[in-house]
Order: sequence, then C-alpha cells, then structure tokens
Amino acid sequence: MFYSANYKRINSIKAKNGPLDRFYALSAVGSDCWTQTDSYLCKV
Repeated sequence: MFYSANYKRINSIKAKNGPLDRFYALSAVGSDCWTQTDSYLCKV
C-alpha cells in the first residue's frame, strides 16, 4: 500500500475534513470502504 506508515494519520485528517466521505478517489485513503456496483458507489 502506498500510504502504509502514514495511513492512520491521513485517514484521521480525511475524517476530520470530510466527515461525510465526499472525497473519493480510486486509490485514495479510505477507498477500501467503498465498492462499485452497477456504476454506483456504495459504502461497505
């Protein structure tokens, strides 16, 4: 994983600044909490 050592810190910053998970990118921190089905993103 690209973020390995910093994952927890970056994820907490993302949670603080984007609590509704509106910041999504395919390989971004937190993207492992999403799945794509029929062209829609769904929170796992």
